[in-house]
Amino acid sequence: MADISITAVNHAQCQAKTSSRCVAGSITATHDFEVTNFSLLDGIGTGKFVTSSTFGVGGREWNIRLYPDVYKHGDYVGVFLCFLEGPVGARVKYSFSFLGKGEEEAEILKDDTHTFDCLSYWGWPKFMEKSKLKPLLQRSNDSFTIRCVLTVMKDPLTEDTSDIVVPESNLPQHFERLLKDGKGTDVTFSVGGQAFRAHRCVLAARSSVFEAELFGPMMKNDPTQRIKMEDIEPSIFETLLHFIYTDSLPVEYEDSGNVTMQHLLVAADRYGLDRLRLMCEAKLSHALNIDLFSFAMASNSIPVVNQSQCLSKTSSRCVTRSVTASHDFVVTDFSLLDGMGSGKFVTSSIFSVSDHDWSIKLYPDGDKTVDKAAYLSVFLYCRGTTPVRTKFSLSVLVGKDDQVSKLLAFTYTFKPTVDNQGWSRFIEKSKLQQLLHLNNDCFTIRCVVTVIKDHRIEDTCTIVVPESNIAQ
Repeated sequence: MADISITAVNHAQCQAKTSSRCVAGSITATHDFEVTNFSLLDGIGTGKFVTSSTFGVGGREWNIRLYPDVYKHGDYVGVFLCFLEGPVGARVKYSFSFLGKGEEEAEILKDDTHTFDCLSYWGWPKFMEKSKLKPLLQRSNDSFTIRCVLTVMKDPLTEDTSDIVVPESNLPQHFERLLKDGKGTDVTFSVGGQAFRAHRCVLAARSSVFEAELFGPMMKNDPTQRIKMEDIEPSIFETLLHFIYTDSLPVEYEDSGNVTMQHLLVAADRYGLDRLRLMCEAKLSHALNIDLFSFAMASNSIPVVNQSQCLSKTSSRCVTRSVTASHDFVVTDFSLLDGMGSGKFVTSSIFSVSDHDWSIKLYPDGDKTVDKAAYLSVFLYCRGTTPVRTKFSLSVLVGKDDQVSKLLAFTYTFKPTVDNQGWSRFIEKSKLQQLLHLNNDCFTIRCVVTVIKDHRIEDTCTIVVPESNIAQ
């Protein structure tokens, strides 16, 4: 007998792709605080200060405090940002720089990110040594300007940017319902005393034999007449109609006996249904191989020295079904998220894979297990009613070509209700900063989720059944 093999079939469902974007909103303003005749302020005393006028940014009131004499001998100038009025909890990024008279550009001397949980001030007591300030005063007629650039960060907003996902074709399911409902039927078959109604155009489109019978000269006289079918059992004809409408066999035929398959093979050949004929031949061929092997073993008729001449080669395949989807979480203006605090996070939009809801959580300063906010932490969250075994990967993409700069993968069984898995030390911030400079302060986290479903064992054979062509 010939060797038995089969072409591989991809049993995983088509991969769906979703995406979301984290938009870190912010409001930025600049305030220049000009200080003239500084020598008259020098020596006013430790703890005394002068303030700028009040300026508004992000629905809050602010000013700048300048301490001309700081610490024991007044060797330093202190500069602070003061939060005067407005909703507390504002997270701000701010910088201070000094400008001489007539200067427009200045090097930033100090910058920081801070959350103002109450009305308070934050800055640097030792902002600049007076000895370094004197050359600037000499050039600028005893005057200088403190420039404060203040960015008030809004709560991050996650937007769903997914494309419209087109589902797989369900044409066979619609035709099966058409057959069962019986709407619009225009021909009746009498088989063994049972009546089966169908649609002439469907039968003719699927079988050239039915086309000749239903649209030939015999039917033109009375197209509504009942057609009596000979030499076929009602159950076989019912299965034949099911295949014509759906291009598949009923589920119960997976374990059908040889006699049934032989009758169905005859019917398929009679009506020119080549794919159904091959499906029947494949099942009968496999059953024949098993019967021959069992007979040979029972009769002890297999020669030890040359078994290959008597036995055919058989094979089987373990097929594991899975559903795969990917989600792109775009993070813009990451510098506005940096410094929001350990344990704080932003979340992607929710995406669904295999009846479970998923989301990506990004911790810009790491979760609470990471020291000194040196790492980004990234976790995959799952919400569902049943455990789900999943293979997933998380990667960082940068640039127009979505170059992968970091990829971690893991297989994990998520528990019911809410569970998460990921990496506290996903990527070092120092490495991420290099990527952000090249990509306009943005990056993408791509999550590919594969939900592993049930598996089954299939017997393989030389008869290759072609793909369904019902759409053609």
